[in-house]
Amino acid sequence: MYDSLVKSLDRLKGCRIERLLDLGCGRAALHAMIADRLSIPETYGVDNDQTKLEIAKRRIPVVRLDLEYGLPFGDSTFDLVTSFGVFEHMKFFDKPIEEAHRVLKDGGFFLVCMPNLGSYSNRMQLLLGYQPRDVEISRLTVAGVARKFLEKDVALTGHVHAPTLGGLTELLEFHGFRVVNVTGGSPMFAFQSGGLLVRIMDFLTSKRPSLSRRIFVLSRKTVRLPACTQRES
Repeated sequence: MYDSLVKSLDRLKGCRIERLLDLGCGRAALHAMIADRLSIPETYGVDNDQTKLEIAKRRIPVVRLDLEYGLPFGDSTFDLVTSFGVFEHMKFFDKPIEEAHRVLKDGGFFLVCMPNLGSYSNRMQLLLGYQPRDVEISRLTVAGVARKFLEKDVALTGHVHAPTLGGLTELLEFHGFRVVNVTGGSPMFAFQSGGLLVRIMDFLTSKRPSLSRRIFVLSRKTVRLPACTQRES
């Protein structure tokens, strides 16, 4: 994940980014790395996990909230909004994307990372009649997945709604963003949890994000130009 993230972040070098907001900041460790790499002086985080926020607030200002209910920040406040491993826990993505668009300045950037429903592994599992790994149908058990295909220890992740790359980019464009870069990657701890074949496939498909297991999508808020006025004759 780190290498894929760095590739996305390096596209932002040279851009003036003074304020960063992380949606689902967790303990803010990744957030701190991003701020350091891009020399961002002012950073904020939001999350719904109070235990993690107790750690995060030692690093950055944080707010506890549910992303389904909007953000407590003014319009055009941030230069960069990020979200890593959050959207796949939600039923619909519209509200956080709308809010990211609202709080970003014109020309601001939105970087999202999440599982890819169209990954090679999910395609193979569907072809063989298994449940895609990133669309869980139970809060109690991992049902229907090929248990020994990807991980040594299959556990619940709470992933209920993963998009394809095409679906995510189209949704971002619908909400006023222009996609500027897409990078493929592997899940966190993939090398520890997967076998040799999985590691090889992850490496190969990282070159083709539509097939990779994780997607990093960097988009930019479309600049709204003032409406033209009719010239008087």
